[in-house]
Amino acid sequence: RLSCQSTDRSMPPGGKIRQTVLQLYRDFLRLGRQKPGVADLAKREFRRQSRIPASDVVRIEQQVRRGKHLLATLSSQHVTGIGSMGPPVQSKIDPASTASKS
Repeated sequence: RLSCQSTDRSMPPGGKIRQTVLQLYRDFLRLGRQKPGVADLAKREFRRQSRIPASDVVRIEQQVRRGKHLLATLSSQHVTGIGSMGPPVQSKIDPASTASKS
């Protein structure tokens, strides 16, 4: 006997959103192979957002929409990569060694 039930009904609660989040993460990593900085951004953001409780479905869905929008923006041919807007990184070159070369 064939069942007419959709696969969504047999999925545990939260399973659909979990699949969506994992697919979004894979899409970011795939894009990261083409554009520098995207994979690092995805790993950092997904790790940070993993602190959202699984019971907070509204917030998770909001972040998924935000992620899909960002993915679409970064997928544009006009975007070549992502840089960091953080504070400048200090050079590991010893200033004394460069002064003696002058």
